[in-house]
Amino acid sequence: MKDLLERVDRRTWLGIALAAIAAFLTLSMSRPAPTVNVVFAGEDLPAGVALSDLALEMKPLPASFGMLSEDDLTSVRDWSLAEPIGADEPILPSLLRAPALADNPDLFAISVDPAHAVLGRISAGDFVDIYVTWRTGDTTQRIADNLYVVEARTDDDGFGDAQVQMLLAVDRDRAELLANAVRTGDVDVVKRAP
Repeated sequence: MKDLLERVDRRTWLGIALAAIAAFLTLSMSRPAPTVNVVFAGEDLPAGVALSDLALEMKPLPASFGMLSEDDLTSVRDWSLAEPIGADEPILPSLLRAPALADNPDLFAISVDPAHAVLGRISAGDFVDIYVTWRTGDTTQRIADNLYVVEARTDDDGFGDAQVQMLLAVDRDRAELLANAVRTGDVDVVKRAP
């Protein structure tokens, strides 16, 4: 054995080491990616029905980018599809509609100074109350409560004129009250505690 080790030169040892490294890298790179259970339609699914009442299937996929995973399903089980989908199609988060949108299908856009909108700390999915201080009479009242925020963002033009822009789910009566308040009063947005 000692004679064999003495006859093997450095180039052979280097070749063996490089072959071992190549084998290790090949094994690690060819290992299958971890899978995630993605939610698919088990049959043709109608719009407007809560996900918990629909026939859904889980299928393992190597990646779930842009798809609803099984782990996310519990947080949106009361949500519904915005449009019908066919059997064996994946459930995409962009197709889901919050329960608050089913009750209040109309959308109202409002833009408020951050000082009057929780310093801009409003996000999609929050619920807010709207207060207005009427310019004629200087009285303040809550005109809408528990409105669902569909979208929210703070736009800053760099000159200190930042505005919190929100898209709120409303019914027709609340839309009318909000439209009047924006034009004839000063609006404050209060974020509801979760």
